[in-house]
Amino acid sequence: LIATEEGADTSTRVSENLLEVRTMLATRMDEWKQEWKRQWLHEGRQEGRQEGRQEGEVVVLIRLLERRFGDLPDWARDKISSADTADLEEWSLRVLDAKALDEVFR
Repeated sequence: LIATEEGADTSTRVSENLLEVRTMLATRMDEWKQEWKRQWLHEGRQEGRQEGRQEGEVVVLIRLLERRFGDLPDWARDKISSADTADLEEWSLRVLDAKALDEVFR
């Protein structure tokens, strides 16, 4: 009889421990999900800002070049559209000194 009572007591403790572990894991999973969500939103905002800045630089560079040199040929628009931020910034500075459109892109 004692062995049976001890066995029942042990199995009750194991069940209680398993429930605690399950509850703890569920809580942790919720915390991890929230952290991952915050991280993804933060990264998404950063990417969106970078894309917005780059699009703005494209628009400004095209305006500057058109103001200085007139209508842009397709090759110039294509080059600008596919450029990275560093090139866009460099070309924007060159607009000030360039005497011809092709000097901007050298």
